[in-house]
Amino acid sequence: MLTHHQISEEIPQISEEIVFSQRIRIVKKYTNEEIKYYQYFYTKTGFYPENLIIVKDILFYFVNLEDYFSLTKKLPKMRGEIKNKKIIFIRNETKMIKLLFSFFPDTYIHDIETEIDISTKEVEFVIYFLSYKDRGIAVGRSGEYIVAVNEILNNYLSFENSQIPIKVSCHLL
Repeated sequence: MLTHHQISEEIPQISEEIVFSQRIRIVKKYTNEEIKYYQYFYTKTGFYPENLIIVKDILFYFVNLEDYFSLTKKLPKMRGEIKNKKIIFIRNETKMIKLLFSFFPDTYIHDIETEIDISTKEVEFVIYFLSYKDRGIAVGRSGEYIVAVNEILNNYLSFENSQIPIKVSCHLL
């Protein structure tokens, strides 16, 4: 796999600047279970989430930027009421770089780089952490959180101008 510096001249249409600043959308059709948790969110917060995606036992609520911090105060009570699911609030960002930071709010991200596989045109976002603790939080128990993030990015995220396969990985510096 080549880094973005090695391929920026070969594939200018998917350079790092374009990928990081690309406008994105997350689109999901709801299942009955998701509709139930969507209504639950409104009942507990008085707000509707902008999106809801369930991956295994993790509920990802995508919320409005302006409401994010007031809604996080309600998170501990909701987690106490739904013990069989992990509940995560994600700021509903429209730029890829901001969305990546939003998926890992309780960690210190030192750097994010892109690597692009020329043969598959897959973009890998490599997130660098300075501590094992932060990397552990980002990856999750048995890798479940990073697998869920990758599933969301590959199945529900679309770029405004193209469809690019995406992968996120976490490394220590």
